[in-house]
Amino acid sequence: MAKERKAKTLVYKHALFHSPPATTLKQQLALALAKKPTIGDRRESLGPPDQSPEWRLIGQYRAEADMLFGVLMTYMPGTASTFLVDDTAATSLTVEQFVAPQTTDGKRRERLDATLFFAVYANHLVMMQSSSMRERQLEHHLQWLLHHAGELEGTNQVRLVDQLPKAARDKVEAAGVRELDIGGELEADETLDSSAEPVPGPAVARTATMDSSASVVESASEKNRHLGGAEELVET
Repeated sequence: MAKERKAKTLVYKHALFHSPPATTLKQQLALALAKKPTIGDRRESLGPPDQSPEWRLIGQYRAEADMLFGVLMTYMPGTASTFLVDDTAATSLTVEQFVAPQTTDGKRRERLDATLFFAVYANHLVMMQSSSMRERQLEHHLQWLLHHAGELEGTNQVRLVDQLPKAARDKVEAAGVRELDIGGELEADETLDSSAEPVPGPAVARTATMDSSASVVESASEKNRHLGGAEELVET
């Protein structure tokens, strides 16, 4: 059976620090995850302590070449999943709630409320947002995690901004590029020069073709120092 392929939109952001550290966002994030290796260590509480907990965390991640890929997740323990019975002959819908059974070793299964896929290279970040998880939530969690792990000190902050580095802006302006369409498999390029500063395309629009049967943590690639496998520049 042929694999189903779906078009997904990737959003590009540049990490901007209030007081630029000696290391990049990718390096700081990798160190923070190494310092907080377990789920209990690195999950962020989103509610007041006297209410039912809601957690936000990087639930899955992996490093390939000079990139770090992850999935930001939120969940609320004890939340039942709601389903409806699709009966076209009924006069009203039947709504049911189910709680997932525990694992064989007694661990609770919890409903996953929202996800956001992302990849980081140096101070460049691409993300695949969902309707319930947006870039602002990723920015807030990165702030919290980097401070929580001691990688950001004091009142220093990191912001995810649309503005490209000056070298990339100069190339975009010289070419008159308005849009960049990206296609192909997303994977890390082992031949990428880690000492070179990447020059991503403009942040107007990015579209990638992704395999719906791929693993939860998607890979990403850079070709010709752009994010993606094939580029199509739409001239003004």
